[in-house]
Amino acid sequence: MNDELTQALYDEFPDLYAGRAKSAANSSMCWGIQCGDGWFALLRELSKQLTTYAHAHADFRLEAVEVKGKAGDLRFELALSTYWTEACIEAARRHAHETCELTGKPGTLCRPARIPHHAWEYRVLCDEKARELSYRKVTQDLMP
Repeated sequence: MNDELTQALYDEFPDLYAGRAKSAANSSMCWGIQCGDGWFALLRELSKQLTTYAHAHADFRLEAVEVKGKAGDLRFELALSTYWTEACIEAARRHAHETCELTGKPGTLCRPARIPHHAWEYRVLCDEKARELSYRKVTQDLMP
């Protein structure tokens, strides 16, 4: 995610993203938010939900330890979680499976057109970006 959008999330949700100031040994947030700009809106909505939950449960320590996209999947991990926070994260993951990582438009899981390719190269892309980057839609349902 670009620096401006990343900083916007950090500024709006400082407690959630406090791990950005920690070392790599203590939090992967030191690497920033590692996904495309297209997932900004869904990450902002998820951050709002998690922060609202944390404010309602004063004893809950809210801190993201990793936020990234990998192989077309959103990875969002908290230091501590509950059933409710995991349900929110799962809903965001499912939304990410249908949202272009680059534009935020509706998208589908795609792979590089060239062969061979690796699973980590899979991305969720809209039709326009898939054509532009020479990606093809995955024809089998690989996501849960």
